[in-house]
Parts: sequence; structure tokens; C-alpha cells
Amino acid sequence: MNSHAHIALYDALREAGASEEKARAAVADRPIPQNLASKEDLLEAIAGVNDRIGKVEVGLNDRIGKVEVGLNDRIAAVETGLANLRAEVKTEIAELRGEIRRDLGILKFAYGPIIIALLIKIAFFG
Repeated sequence: MNSHAHIALYDALREAGASEEKARAAVADRPIPQNLASKEDLLEAIAGVNDRIGKVEVGLNDRIGKVEVGLNDRIAAVETGLANLRAEVKTEIAELRGEIRRDLGILKFAYGPIIIALLIKIAFFG
């Protein structure tokens, strides 16, 4: 028989108002199943579960921290990549603007005499 269970039954009978003799007799005459847990057994089991929960929480917090660091590193890399891309695009736009201005200057220079020649042809040869 489980002595913890006998003590718990005795305490419960005494708290319910049974005399000491009746409580002792009831405990002595009553077999208590082996799988009955005492308050101490339950508190120990609860402490074990709480310990395991604490370890799981620590593990999860560690994993979450690692994921956050990884995400922050990825975000920083993407931001750096975007900044570099912006700089490259600005440079390319500036280069294209320069090429367009140069091409327009060439066109103005080339078409100017052609337009004058056409005007002279129209004016004189009609």
C-alpha cells in the first residue's frame, strides 16, 4: 500500500470531522490503489512539467533570436543591395542624359546646314 495515499486519506477524514480513531480505522481497513498519487507526487510532477516547459521556452527563445538575427542580416543585405542599385541607376541615367545631350548637339549641328541648304534650294530653285 501507498503510505502517502494513506496519510492523505487520514488527513482528509480528519479535516472532514472524523475522530482520530475512526480516521485510523478507516485508513487501516481500506486498501488504496498503487496508482493513486499523493499531493507531493503531484507537486513533483508539476515541477517536472514546469521545468520541461522552461527548457522548451529557453530553446524557443534561442531559436527565435537566431532567426531574428538572420532576418536582420538579410534585411541589411537587401537594403545595401538596393542602395547600390539606386546609385548604379542614377549613374546610368546621368550617363544617358549626357549621351542624349551630345546626340542632340550633333543633330543640331548636322541638320542646321542641311536645313539652310534646303531653304536656299527652295528660295533660288524653287
